[in-house]
Amino acid sequence: LGKVRIAKEGINITVSGSMENTETYMEAILNHPLFQDVPFKTSIWDQPGRAFDNLRVHIVQESVPTGLPKGEYQPTDPNDEDHLSPDQFHHILEEKPDNLLILDTRNYYESRIGHFEGAELPNIRKFQYLWDYIDQNEEKFQGKQVLMYCTGGIRCERATTYLRQKNICERVAQLHGGIHEYVNKYPDGHYKGKNYVFDKRLGMDVGNGAIVSKCNYCDNLWDVYDFCSRKNCYIVTLNCDECKSDRDGATYCCRICKEIEEDGRDRVPCLCCTNRLEYNTVEEYYKELKVNDRW
Repeated sequence: LGKVRIAKEGINITVSGSMENTETYMEAILNHPLFQDVPFKTSIWDQPGRAFDNLRVHIVQESVPTGLPKGEYQPTDPNDEDHLSPDQFHHILEEKPDNLLILDTRNYYESRIGHFEGAELPNIRKFQYLWDYIDQNEEKFQGKQVLMYCTGGIRCERATTYLRQKNICERVAQLHGGIHEYVNKYPDGHYKGKNYVFDKRLGMDVGNGAIVSKCNYCDNLWDVYDFCSRKNCYIVTLNCDECKSDRDGATYCCRICKEIEEDGRDRVPCLCCTNRLEYNTVEEYYKELKVNDRW
């Protein structure tokens, strides 16, 4: 069970199963001449039920949707010097050069529950919006040594190429293998919080025990995601047990969703998809949300 995206440029697969079946699957992939060097990232499912309900296979234009013109900003050689191993990435973070800028290329709900210390956290809902963020914040990158990271490294392949072609940075490099590989090597390193994953866990404990996020509507530290209770709203939201108990277990992502549900309206964009775009950072948005939209 899981998700499979097949494109001309490569494949992006996330599947789950028993230990025996998973090992058989990986062995079969590695025995294929085209995939002998494919790196696998594995983790243990330690919760009730299954990580996925079904198996979905999609034939797509890109392994990860970018919104970029077809054929442009292609990935570079994964063996070049700007694909940093966890050891190399960690060493630079330890050195803390004056012109260092760490860029999280993930969506805001991913970086909210876990990120590298001191990283820039773009307030984007989809990866396609990263290009606007870079274009509108070029001064942040001027003369910087930029280290990018994402969950497994795929999104950084395009992001590094896009930023590098602007010729405004001293260096643009990426964490090869992504957060997953780094926390396997440095569970108590510079990454704090959970690693967001696109299965029913919605967040994987990486071993550092840190909670870096708070409930949407109070100051309780909280990093367990639920989906919004409103029908057809698929926003994930952080609602602590205390706040959920005040709303009979409901987990609305914002006031608008609660009102929409009560009024019987449907498919109306909520604050999380509209007002959030006015703020440059995740922190600014949620601070304003608490003040103006508490319910």
